[in-house]
Amino acid sequence: MSIFITIICTIIIFSLLIFIHELGHFLAARAFNVKVNKFAIGMGPALLKWGKGETEYSIRLFPIGGYAEMEGEDEDSNNPRAFTNAKPYQKIIILAAGAFFNLLSGFLLCVIVMGSIAKVPVPIIKEVIPGSAIEQAGLASGDQIIAIDGHKTKMQSQVNSRLARSNGEPIDVLYKRNGELYNVNITPQFDEAQGRYLLGFYTSEVDNNLGNAFVFGWNHFTFVTTETFTNLKDLVLGKLGFDQVSGPVGIVSAIGGSVDDVVDNESYAIQNLIGLFLLISISLGVFNILPFPALDGGRIIFAIIEAIIRKPVPIEKEAIVHAIGFALLIILVLFVTGHDIMRLVNPTS
Repeated sequence: MSIFITIICTIIIFSLLIFIHELGHFLAARAFNVKVNKFAIGMGPALLKWGKGETEYSIRLFPIGGYAEMEGEDEDSNNPRAFTNAKPYQKIIILAAGAFFNLLSGFLLCVIVMGSIAKVPVPIIKEVIPGSAIEQAGLASGDQIIAIDGHKTKMQSQVNSRLARSNGEPIDVLYKRNGELYNVNITPQFDEAQGRYLLGFYTSEVDNNLGNAFVFGWNHFTFVTTETFTNLKDLVLGKLGFDQVSGPVGIVSAIGGSVDDVVDNESYAIQNLIGLFLLISISLGVFNILPFPALDGGRIIFAIIEAIIRKPVPIEKEAIVHAIGFALLIILVLFVTGHDIMRLVNPTS
């Protein structure tokens, strides 16, 4: 039964992510009077079609994609409302709208998630653990951690992230005491029971309300977005291995884990699913805006080039670049999927 529910939840999550992304392209295109021929959720044969106007809407068999097909998007067209005939700034906005909608939905979900928490952990020391690294550094109850290694820490999750990235190396901690700022160098201690690096203090919590929900939601959104960019940078620089990246199989496995939690705690499982959705939505928005061929960011680069040289790049040459980029992305997905499968077969690897 849980497998069936996992499949249903996966289809719903992926379909919503795709719908939100393509809706961004669709609405932006309509705003600039660019003709949209088709708006589809899913790929393959159409299960359902409707629409009597210029746009055909459809739900298709395979829930693995979707598209807002614009006139002249991938070919030359004499139609004055074709995408290829739009102004460069209009193309940029239309192409960026999909990622923007994913990021916007991620932010709204961050507000919902943070708003559902009665008390939010903040990096203000409630109590110092005796013998801890933070006690040895001279910090005390009431001190607020402002930044670690120059990275602002408005939420406790940001402190935890910086500690995880430290790998036990000394870190610079900026903290506030009685309105004054102080800086100290601290070496985190590894806690065997929790399996992570700690400074050694109990965190304070603040009461939540509607106003705080937006503030905490924004802080959580910027944290997740920054972490996504940082992880991508670390992946390119070799600091993060491909075995630490999840693909479609890994995402389905994570959804399955949340579904299994329904048996123990239904509200916790739903919160986990929402948290997973916002994480994927933000990651999709960030990934799509990267200046890589075949992605929206790569196509934006061509629109910027068009604005600079005052004429579009020949569409057949642009298509070749995107085809190469798409092939590389497929190879990457297959590679990551292979690691996902290996993790399922041998969880200790």
